[in-house]
Amino acid sequence: MPEGGEHPGPVKLDYASKENSLARWQGFVESAGYAFLSLLILGFGLFALGNRLFSSSIFGDDPFFALAFSVICGALAFPLFIVIGFGGRRLAEKRLKRRFRQRGLVPWMAPVLGGLACFIAALCQSQSPASLFPDRLGAAPPASLSNFQYWSAIGPGDSMYAFSFKIDPAEFSKLLAVRAFAKDSNPRDIGQHLNFDLPPGWDCSIGIPAAPLTTLYKYSTENPPGLPHIVDIYTTARRDEVLICGDN
Repeated sequence: MPEGGEHPGPVKLDYASKENSLARWQGFVESAGYAFLSLLILGFGLFALGNRLFSSSIFGDDPFFALAFSVICGALAFPLFIVIGFGGRRLAEKRLKRRFRQRGLVPWMAPVLGGLACFIAALCQSQSPASLFPDRLGAAPPASLSNFQYWSAIGPGDSMYAFSFKIDPAEFSKLLAVRAFAKDSNPRDIGQHLNFDLPPGWDCSIGIPAAPLTTLYKYSTENPPGLPHIVDIYTTARRDEVLICGDN
């Protein structure tokens, strides 16, 4: 028996218990860190995708709708990704008949991959004339189209878009073929209508033609009822520079 009647056994057990408690605490902190980072990446990806869906810019215009989109979708998707992550790890380890070395990290890769997929999807959203003209105007882009610029944004109770481009004047009539437009050549009306289509607060990021806009072709309808569809086509005297504003 050691001097003083001390027994080494209980001391070793107490030390082992402290080690286990410390390991559990470290594991909890590590898992919390993985959870936070994975949620952050998922939220970032959803925010980027939402902003691209609601505007022409990934990180611009009014972020309210993109933020609401990321919060709602993140709250629904994150628990699902956790289930997929832990379930997938269990099935993979069972099939491989071994435990992963970084098994604490593996389940959290599911929301991380989901966030990266959303961000890539945001980058891949087409904003080419070939996809935008049929979608916004129901017409194919003119063959001579050049200097194309596009802007869109969604705000409280409103959705707006604008095209700015140059074309061969001979093709201008093709833009009017798909709608019954009303013509307006009054400079005052054109100026007032342009301020209505592109209010200063919307911070439109496209260039308005430098030459004076001399003619406006207006179209407005409700289809389906309660959802106005507006297309305004502005052009210069030569009809080679065009600005199209719309509300879907």
